[in-house]
Amino acid sequence: MYNKTPWAVLFMLGMSHSAWGAEQCPTVSLVALQTPTTIGTGTAASCTQAAIQTALSQGGHLQFNCGTQAVTIPVTTELTVAKDTVLEGNGLVTLDGLKKTRILRKAENANLTIQNMGFKNGKAPNDSSHFSEQCGGAILAKGAGTTLTLINTSFTGNTVTNLNTSDIAGGAVYAFGIYEAVIANSSFSKNSASNGGAIGGLASGVRLINSSFSNNNAAGTGSGLRGLGGALYMDGVTNSANPNSNKLLHICNSQFTDNQGESLGGATYSVFSDNKGSQAIIESSSFENNSTRSSSKGQGGAVFHMEDDLAGGSNEQNFTIKNSLFANNSTFSQGGAVWTLIEGKITIENTTFSKNRVEDTELGMGGGLAISKGNVSITNSTFAENYAWFHGGGIQAATTPKIKLTNTLFYKNESDRDWAAYQMNREADTDGGGNLQYPEKRFNQSGTPKDISLTPSIFIADPKLAGLADNGGSTKTHALLTGSAAIDAGVAGGCPSTDQRGATRSVCDIGAYEVADLPVDPVDTPFSITAIASGNLASATLSAHIKPASGDLGQQGSVYVAAQLGELIYFHTGQTWVQWTAGAFPSYASGALQEVTLPILQAMDVRPFIGTVIYVGYGRNQDDMLQNNKLTALYTVQ
Repeated sequence: MYNKTPWAVLFMLGMSHSAWGAEQCPTVSLVALQTPTTIGTGTAASCTQAAIQTALSQGGHLQFNCGTQAVTIPVTTELTVAKDTVLEGNGLVTLDGLKKTRILRKAENANLTIQNMGFKNGKAPNDSSHFSEQCGGAILAKGAGTTLTLINTSFTGNTVTNLNTSDIAGGAVYAFGIYEAVIANSSFSKNSASNGGAIGGLASGVRLINSSFSNNNAAGTGSGLRGLGGALYMDGVTNSANPNSNKLLHICNSQFTDNQGESLGGATYSVFSDNKGSQAIIESSSFENNSTRSSSKGQGGAVFHMEDDLAGGSNEQNFTIKNSLFANNSTFSQGGAVWTLIEGKITIENTTFSKNRVEDTELGMGGGLAISKGNVSITNSTFAENYAWFHGGGIQAATTPKIKLTNTLFYKNESDRDWAAYQMNREADTDGGGNLQYPEKRFNQSGTPKDISLTPSIFIADPKLAGLADNGGSTKTHALLTGSAAIDAGVAGGCPSTDQRGATRSVCDIGAYEVADLPVDPVDTPFSITAIASGNLASATLSAHIKPASGDLGQQGSVYVAAQLGELIYFHTGQTWVQWTAGAFPSYASGALQEVTLPILQAMDVRPFIGTVIYVGYGRNQDDMLQNNKLTALYTVQ
């Protein structure tokens, strides 16, 4: 019997929990297969490239049956999908392009969903017919009005042949003129392309939900469209050839770590046309240790986002950042974390910029944020210890943008040039009230002159910030220590109802963090989860009887069923078992919580799974389950 508690098991395996009341990302559910075609006959040897292509040519719902162990299937020539298809890997299948071929192509008239499988070592070819044919090392998706959906997928070590060619993008995935690509609960690591080491897109909507991006590389160098967006490269979300796309780039509850580009966007690069109804939204996400590598130019150590073809869209809400973290990102020239130029509106709310840098020792500006154009509202955000040599250690704002600051905290942002402003290079255009900056003087400059006051009513006092840490929620924050001048000092007008973590704000504190006790869901009477088992190892049947606590009855929530075999974790979706490595837990069922008996195993031969521990839990969400320990080790196969 495994001797850890279920709560400890899940956190030991690397689960990053999200906030109690944080922004809820759109739900992307696994497709329940209907009369699926099976690939393979129960052995690894039966799961061949030929068998896969035969099934893909048929289309419909497809699932692998390659045995009970993980299997890697070599792919030596590109697989093609020409009909609407759902491809289910059951958490056991990885397709390997062997660094020789793109793994899969979605034809222009097909919708494709792939779930619970991996792709590695794909390589897009050197194809002279159209630049898009050189993109997408693992998957190339084309077709106006069609969709690509990836759920619980992993992409590792995929690339393109032309690593230093203008326009070539998407080491793992490239979406060309489709309605949208939806990527959920997925991971991208060590992928590379000239642009967008992991994902590239042109005139396609993209949604990235509960996903992680690490060590991806935009490898291109030199002039032209090369080396842009270490993980993601987006050349518009719509155009004249595809005017009815989902005009949205949405990043929600995702993590970007250690990605690198050459000059623009260490993690993400996106350029949209103005006045088209397009939006870029980043929420409940973290960007840490991303960078651009050029020693002569660079904008947006984490995020580069702009509009071109400016067409008077000044009233559009174009760019939103909420409940997010930017820490330890760097670039050479401007915007250590974020660089943006927008005709319309930019909203930054409940977001932390911490220890981001620009490296140019002659003209480096905007250690945390650089704004070249737009109507900008910054509310309840924290800028701490960002650095730019020339001016604007926290924020660089050109003369054109209109900047409004409300309840925003500036702490020890720094610039080295004599008489350079520390916190922001100029005063804000509108004072929303409740702002704070510290220190008063420029401590590293000749004569230690006073820094400029960013707004007429600004507080100059020590906020007593704690170091960046996991204080609950989906992203790290700087807590306010006892005696902080920021506590209860914000203005009510415009104050969000929750902080960056999702904790409820009462009397508004200044900055992204609110001093508050974490809410705990009431549990009036204890819950119980009991096993109902019968049969033997050759034919085992198992159900779980779940009786929620009285305070949970009738509330909306989910039930989770997990199995641990060694260091592997699987979740039951209500249809099948899928391997889990990171991100949100797949649920067995969702709805109003009631007393119920759920089948888990039905006359199953479990002899290959001796030692497996099955856990069952429930909660209003997965954080409620984990934080209030509403789960139990139900059964051990022995």
